This record gives sequence, C-alpha cells and structure tokens, in this order.
Amino acid sequence: MKLKKIKVSKYQHADDFGKMTIPYVEILFDSSENEITSENFNQKEHDYSLTATEIDRISQISARRFYDENIKDVLSEKKVLSAREINGIKEFLKLNGVDFGKLIGLDKSSVSRLLSKNQTPQKDKMILMMERTREELDHPGINKIILEKLYLDTKFVKSMEKVCLPANQVAEFFIRKFIKTDSPITHLKLQKLLYYAQGIGFGRCDLKLVQEPFLAWEHGPVVKEVYDSYKSHDKNPLPMNDKANLETLLKNETVVNILEETVSLYGIYDAWFLRDKTHQEKPWLETSRDAVISDDLMIGFFKKVLV
Repeated sequence: MKLKKIKVSKYQHADDFGKMTIPYVEILFDSSENEITSENFNQKEHDYSLTATEIDRISQISARRFYDENIKDVLSEKKVLSAREINGIKEFLKLNGVDFGKLIGLDKSSVSRLLSKNQTPQKDKMILMMERTREELDHPGINKIILEKLYLDTKFVKSMEKVCLPANQVAEFFIRKFIKTDSPITHLKLQKLLYYAQGIGFGRCDLKLVQEPFLAWEHGPVVKEVYDSYKSHDKNPLPMNDKANLETLLKNETVVNILEETVSLYGIYDAWFLRDKTHQEKPWLETSRDAVISDDLMIGFFKKVLV
C-alpha cells in the first residue's frame, strides 16, 4: 500500500449540524490501487480516508457555521435546538451524556430525554450549550478543563471577597482597552461589559468587583452612576479620560485577569448582541424593571455557567 495525500475542493459534509460544502479537504488514498486527482475525485465512488486532524478540522468548521448561523435566533427565542443539534454539540465537545449534563447543569436522565425528543430544552440551557460550543471553538480543550474543575469542586466553599471598585474606574479600563485596539465602544456595550465583569468576578473568583448596584433597565443591566457619566455621548464612541487614575485597579492581578477575560469572552460581540443576551439570563429576567439586581441572583446564575 502506497498512501498519497491530495487536496480536493467542494467536499460535501453532513453531520448533526446539517449539510455543508467545505472549500477544500485533504484526502488519503492508496495510489497503488488507483490514481485520484483533484480534478477526477468522486466523493461517492472513490475509496479514500481522512486523517484524524482533518476530521477535527471539518468538525470545527461545521460547529462554527452552526454557531454563527443560530446564536442570535437562540438568544431571541426564535429557535429551539433540536435533539439532533443538541447531540451534535455533545459530539463536538467529545463528551458522554453524564459529562455533557455536568457541563450544562443537567442530570443524566434529563440529557437522555433531550436527546430522545421527550423533553424541550429550556432557554437558559440552550444558551449555555451555545456558549460551551463557542468556548470550545475559540479555545479547543477548554471544556475538559472546566469539567475537571467541576468534579473537583462542586460546592461553594469560599467566602466572597469584596474589592468593590468604583464602577467608573472599571469603565475607564474598558474604554482605554478598546481605544488602544482601534475599536472604541459605545455606552450600551460598556454597561454590558461591566455586568459580565461583575458576573465573572462572582462566578469564577468569588469576588465582588464593582461597588455600585446593577439596575434591570429596559436595555439590560445598568450601573446608573456610569450611565450619568456618559449619557451625553448617546450612541457615539466613548472617549478616554486621561485624568482617571487606575493605579489601584492595575495593581490587583485578580481584577485585571477578570477584566481581560471579560474582554476575551464578551468583547467580540456588538452592543445589541450583548443586550439581547442579558435579556435571556436569569438575573435580568427575574428582576422587576428598574429594580436592583441582587448579588445573590447574579452569584447563583454565574456560579452555574462559569467555573
């Protein structure tokens, strides 16, 4: 047997996420048996194989397309994930039913019911499934690490540390960060980043980051003090305040890590995507409009979706 590798175009692929055409794929074939070229390749008739690396690459392409095409509809409740799509997510993450359930906060029987079409997935679980998919796409292997932490520490045993920085100081960190990357942000996006930074602090680090309360306003969680500081800018990009002193913030390594992770996880989205995302999550949903979102509500939610 003499294996040969060539690149073929317009490869047809189908899995639980649906059908798609992949621009190119590398195939292996026995050149002693027949000679396949990119021009004469027939996917249905030729005898060929794919390397494990190529199979993983195709899986990544399929999962990325599925996520990009469906995340907005899932967030806006226009779409309910099918049993086949949920299985596709489980298979993409390379998890068995028990581990998949652990990762999204469901027991084994609930996962079985979802996959057998005997149970409709809840909105927050669908969003979490999509988030786990994106995390794996951006950081392959991250969900195995999350699982290890979940199994090692399933109880909330740490006391909540209170850093309680002024929200405007944290806001200035984000404003400067995005200006330095030539992508200045609007007031709406800033508010959502503050909210998710507080959530990451609660959920991952047992730390209360921002001292001011978050209010459940019409367009999602808002710190009123930050709103008052920047409301005159309306929808325009926010300017840097050179006089703001961030020394205390920058000296705290944990705080900086939280803010950098917030930018990494949520900074890639536009303001209205983040706004819609908060509207699908428990803290905003279970708080009366204009009321304070309680720390306990945020802790309970983010402890489940973050490790």
